[in-house]
Amino acid sequence: MLTEHVSGGGVQPDVVVNRSVLRTPTCHSVSISQGGFNMAYTAGVLDVVHRRQDVFKDSAFLGVSTGAVVACCICTGMPPDDLLRVFEDFNAVFAKYGPTGWHRLIAQMGTVLDAALPDHAHELCSGRLVVGVTCVRVAQPSAIRVAVAASFALIGILLGGVWCAAMLVLAALELVCSACRKEPVFIANFHSKAHLIHILQCSCSIPLVQDGPRLRKGDADGRWFVDGGLSMRHLVLEETPNDTKTITVDKDGSRDPQADVAPSVYLPSRVVTPPDATHTRELFCLGAADFEQFLQKRGL
Repeated sequence: MLTEHVSGGGVQPDVVVNRSVLRTPTCHSVSISQGGFNMAYTAGVLDVVHRRQDVFKDSAFLGVSTGAVVACCICTGMPPDDLLRVFEDFNAVFAKYGPTGWHRLIAQMGTVLDAALPDHAHELCSGRLVVGVTCVRVAQPSAIRVAVAASFALIGILLGGVWCAAMLVLAALELVCSACRKEPVFIANFHSKAHLIHILQCSCSIPLVQDGPRLRKGDADGRWFVDGGLSMRHLVLEETPNDTKTITVDKDGSRDPQADVAPSVYLPSRVVTPPDATHTRELFCLGAADFEQFLQKRGL
């Protein structure tokens, strides 16, 4: 049985998670957003946590997309140098594939994580790690979008030729998008190492972009999961009088409202090409410095 909390649906920048998903009470919690090929910045959190285990010993870590991968590595106690080697191995393989190999990205991530994580990783993460994924459901298309799709089809038929084919494709896409419903789902219990890795892959998966064409089946109920970043920005624990607010870490300093920890310098977007080993380490050190500076301001 998976431990999870499901919101009412829709895109929500920051989504609240009930503290009941945690195995023990916790004072501090850190939420890490999606990072893409700039994920080494958000991974700087691991360096600080590794050095300040007295502060973060019993903390909870929440993550979306690549942020969930970083949070998992923190929960398993991975040393900073080992995490940097994971990045280097992953980026090296992706560089060999090139842009034509994007559909292998998530599968390769699973291979790298399987080699890097301990066999009892799921035990270390259950009740301490919260992973955000997007559940895709099929629902009845709205009347307005059905009308739009019908209009596309009618215009295509009237124009004929190439326009006909193009407009019919648009009509089909409109119906498919109308029938899809996205819901943010949060998983905090993992029954095996393979299950943990699979959920992390689901949280990073965008089919036909950097994963295969098929959706990944998330659990025994037959639900389909895709990238958590498609339905949420951050997971945050509900606030109580005895607990501190979840610290949000984001590689994008331009979002509003701004995360608690964001780059102190401009980070160029890395959509296609991953950073080399030198830039990866620079991103990692920058993330660690920004996170540590925030903690100092909080008196931690």
